Amino acid sequence: MSHEQRTWAIDSVEEGIASLHDGERMVTVPAWLLPAGAGEGDLLAVSREEEGGSVTLSLRVDREATARAFARSRRQVEGPPTPGDPGGDIAL
Repeated sequence: MSHEQRTWAIDSVEEGIASLHDGERMVTVPAWLLPAGAGEGDLLAVSREEEGGSVTLSLRVDREATARAFARSRRQVEGPPTPGDPGGDIAL
């Protein structure tokens, strides 16, 4: 029996299709595969088990990992500006 664990981020859910980022690439799955209450921005703990030619996937919303990711993002956005960046509007 083999067992793997991954983290997927829910990027978007539209028209019954969920776009997930697996850390390397974007993948799409039917939205009905997501756990109840899962939505954009949530991180999913994904377990894969293989035994006897059969594969079982388990997806659950990892609330703690999601909260940590949002906190990191908030600190980045609210943090000091990049050195040399005068701020304000971007001139095109």
